[in-house]
Amino acid sequence: YVVQVYLMRNAARRNESAKYTLDLAVTGPPLPSLPASQDALVAGTRFHATADVPCQRLGGTAGASCKAGVIRRALLPWCAVDPHNADGESGGYPIFSLYLDTPDMRFHEAKLRDDPERFKLRVRSYAGGKVANLEIKRKHKEVILKSRVAVAAADLEEAVYGGARPIYDEPDQWQTLEGFGRLMYETGARPQNIVRYEREAFVSEVDEYARVTFDRRVCVQPADGWSMQGYANEWTMVDGAWHDNGLDSPVVLEVKCEWRMPNWLQVILRRYELEVCGFSKYSTGVEVLRRHERGLDQPANREELYEGDG
Repeated sequence: YVVQVYLMRNAARRNESAKYTLDLAVTGPPLPSLPASQDALVAGTRFHATADVPCQRLGGTAGASCKAGVIRRALLPWCAVDPHNADGESGGYPIFSLYLDTPDMRFHEAKLRDDPERFKLRVRSYAGGKVANLEIKRKHKEVILKSRVAVAAADLEEAVYGGARPIYDEPDQWQTLEGFGRLMYETGARPQNIVRYEREAFVSEVDEYARVTFDRRVCVQPADGWSMQGYANEWTMVDGAWHDNGLDSPVVLEVKCEWRMPNWLQVILRRYELEVCGFSKYSTGVEVLRRHERGLDQPANREELYEGDG
């Protein structure tokens, strides 16, 4: 455990001091043991998910590799299991994302350049597919902002141009619908790829908003119009872009919170020495499909994924 005690910066600059008493105690029963079928570890490790991910340490060289591992049960004192987790094959729930891009792939190229200001457009659906969520995902330097509006899947083709009603008649939903349609007209974006994966999610019970998600079995196929589900036999796995250490399917761990990461989550990330790195399911899928179209084998790692790409 790490306990941090400090003065606010403005008080410290004035050389102020404060008297305090700090009492510490560890309370509550230990987590109950679980059978292996419910608490399976990656073979030979103490982690529920592991991977070697590309990263760059502060002051280090690009292209380095960092080991990532996480213990799922470390989240349970602060998080509840997402109630939708039972819907998928891996204990999570399936997600289908239809990504839109311009004819010259402007959104994808902005990601490859790592533009500090960029956005992408996508449509997301879940099991059943009766609701489609139009999403505008913006990146402002290190901050990710996402706005979403839910529409009936049957109205999707009209909705992306602002021509349908949102399911929830609220001002912010109408505003997002209008903004999505405006960006569609301005950029000429059209369906590009469908990305599918299984997500296992945990939701904080002690914060206003914090989620930790594990994404597995990420796969991609070219879009066929406005279809959200794709074709069962047309999926291409993107695991090769991250494959290492004999893992059958690497796991993408994502942390989502508003503005400031909760202290308990920072402690978990430090405890297991997790490094922050970028991973775009869409852009990785684009490059994997480009290799597939050229008759190339799937890449053994991220560096090989982008070799020879013009």
